[in-house]
Amino acid sequence: MLKALALNQCPPPGRKELNESFRGAKAHDFEWLKARFIEVGGPTFPGRISKAFSFVSTWEVSFRYRGGTIKLPEAKAFIEAVRTITQWAEERM
Repeated sequence: MLKALALNQCPPPGRKELNESFRGAKAHDFEWLKARFIEVGGPTFPGRISKAFSFVSTWEVSFRYRGGTIKLPEAKAFIEAVRTITQWAEERM
């Protein structure tokens, strides 16, 4: 979502270069992506969005591929944070 927001915010001449920068581990780093979004002219995040991103960023990329279970309250909190971020982002696209 942050990649799409940054590309949407970026002036057209810089979009190709920005898109090509979304490679490797850094492309999964929310802080790095947030910095790119702000760098291309995006606004700073409201407090509730920063809080949601802080929580979501505690879940490592490897969690997507690791088997196991997560406690239901933690999973629900994660999904709610994602919903908050997604709604905010969709309003800006």
